[in-house]
Amino acid sequence: MAAAAGGTGGCGCHIVAVPFPGRGHVNAMMNLSRLLAARGAAVTFVVTEEWLGLIRSSSAAAAAEPAGIRIRTIPNVIPSEHGRAANHSGFLDAVATEMEAPFDRLLDGLEGPPPAALVADAYVPWVVGVGNRRGVPVWSLFPMSAAFFFAYYHFDRLPAWLTNSEHAPESGETIGNSDQRLGHYIAGQASSSIRLSDLEPLIHNKRTVKHILTTISSIRNAQSLLFTTMYELEASVIDSLSFVSVSASQLEEIALGLIASEVRFLWILREQSPRVQELFSGINNGMILPWCEQLEVLCHHSVGGFMTHCGMNSTLEGVFAGVPMLALPLFFDQPIDGRLIVEEWKIGLAVRDWASKGGLIGREDIARAVKKLMSSDETGTKALRERALELKEASRRAVNEGGSSYCNLSSLMETVCTPK
Repeated sequence: MAAAAGGTGGCGCHIVAVPFPGRGHVNAMMNLSRLLAARGAAVTFVVTEEWLGLIRSSSAAAAAEPAGIRIRTIPNVIPSEHGRAANHSGFLDAVATEMEAPFDRLLDGLEGPPPAALVADAYVPWVVGVGNRRGVPVWSLFPMSAAFFFAYYHFDRLPAWLTNSEHAPESGETIGNSDQRLGHYIAGQASSSIRLSDLEPLIHNKRTVKHILTTISSIRNAQSLLFTTMYELEASVIDSLSFVSVSASQLEEIALGLIASEVRFLWILREQSPRVQELFSGINNGMILPWCEQLEVLCHHSVGGFMTHCGMNSTLEGVFAGVPMLALPLFFDQPIDGRLIVEEWKIGLAVRDWASKGGLIGREDIARAVKKLMSSDETGTKALRERALELKEASRRAVNEGGSSYCNLSSLMETVCTPK
């Protein structure tokens, strides 16, 4: 087994990086690995023996193995890079089936501290399974646009005449019509110029599409999803993705937990799968909607609790309404907001305190958390409600004349506005 670069260094955070064996994918993963190493992580970069040779022979070889990154190899168990174009689908099949076993063996014999995380190209989806079996978090790197990911994430919403070549288009459904923008079928793409025709001819290659859909499916079980883009370039898609970040299995557990709690509830879920809709048919203690006027609902006298992902807008609305919260943060600022809600302000409970080792919060635990928050008997819950009401009054004082927010805004205005 060939090796390059030094050891894992003095950093306690060891990350194993696994690129898809293709030039653009290897470059993207190496760039990410450099960034991780620059932040103090020790990175083990895993490629095939052939790809180690390609990296070393490239014009950028001098910069290919920066400090903090070591390269380890698995055998050449897939077709050569030089001939794969002749049978690209076969190459994808080999990547999907032949690389996992030698990678697993490599991890078993890897020197140094055990990995704190695996960061894998999304197109080597078997890494997610390896990480889950070993109890190691997996970060999935999608080295294409977020818009491309979003289109295939919602593959089931695309018209059958496009995804199935044997299906005849319905009246008016022909490529080139003005209503054939992707946003006609996928709400998160409503402001996009992308058209259905942009998905061709790839979408008619069934074997390739099968691999793409397997990739998308595996990401639901990864702990993080990374894109080689920036928010400012694809803001609308990334905003939309924030509402599909919870795995399908976790959404089902939340749904079943809410129902089992026997507490009356309203669940606002923008993206509703057929399975979730099925679960809510015929129940009598709650309902699900794609949208509501959230602040108005929270301020209603019948609302006694708020289960939230802890975005700052929702957090502030919960504070203003004086409603205790169940915190279930996902990413960006949400984990910090959740910590403030639970530990600093003491107006909520952390749902993830009930999480299993695999990260999935079961329906029984969801039900128990909801019941605890809504209980009028438990001393701890009473304290949350009292504190929430205190902050409710404080928030109103802050925005009224003479309050802190009122005075701060007045001071700001005085810097640019001259009193008449």
